[in-house]
Formats: sequence, structure tokens, C-alpha cells
Amino acid sequence: MSESRNASINNIDSLLSASLDDLDDLPSFEVPPPGVYLLTVNTDVKKVNDKDCIEAQFTVNEVVELKDANATPPQIGNKFSMLFTLNEIGVGKLKQFCAPFADHFGEKKIGVLIRDHIKDVIVSASVTNRKDKEDPEKVYASVKILSVA
Repeated sequence: MSESRNASINNIDSLLSASLDDLDDLPSFEVPPPGVYLLTVNTDVKKVNDKDCIEAQFTVNEVVELKDANATPPQIGNKFSMLFTLNEIGVGKLKQFCAPFADHFGEKKIGVLIRDHIKDVIVSASVTNRKDKEDPEKVYASVKILSVA
């Protein structure tokens, strides 16, 4: 990932002398199109609608290959996430998600993986999209970790 141009803006004078073209665009928070990516991943425990979940947060580092060559690639630095709810399906998907990290770090304790190891980890991953059953306008990411760097 290239260094941010905004990093050079370190005082008010440098900001006021800059052009809008000199500033980086703000990364968006949106699901990328299906494909293979290099991503940075972080995990944490989160409450959503008063329910405990595990959240995996991803940042796009590189687009390796898009499933649809005509799709618009996401901006480098864009973010998206996946939630694992505490139900049969969510826990099963969490196990699939954590397995490559367990192998890589030699650790099978979920809490240790989530809280200690899956922090700023670079992965190669396949991203697919799925639509919400009740609102087809909402699209969610499904991420399959291919390898952990």
C-alpha cells in the first residue's frame, strides 16, 4: 500500500497551502466486488443490537483478481467487515474463518486468536457477496481466508 499523502500535512500552514488534489480521498466502508484480495484483518468482540458478536474488520491492500473483469475495483484502503453471531450458523462460520489463523499461529483457543493474534494480519482471501434475505439492496461480504502472511 502506498504511503498516504495526508501524512505530509503536519501543521496548519502545510494544510492551508495544499490543493484539494494534494489530499487523499477518504476510504469508504463498502463491500468489495467478488474476487481475490490481499487484506489486513483485525478481530474483536462487539455488541450489535445488544447481542455479543465477533467482528472481523478488513482493509483492502491490493486487488489480486476480480471475478468480473468489468467490475469496478475498490479503492485501496477501503474497509468492510463480517459479523459472526452467537448462533449455530455464526459459530460454524467463525470456526471456518479462524481455522487458517489457528494453523498459522499454532493456537486453537478462540479468545486468544480473536483478542491477541488476529490483529493487523495480512491475508490472501477470496471475497464473495451475499444479499440480505429481507432487503436485497443490502449486500454483505463473505470472506474465505486462502493464506495468512
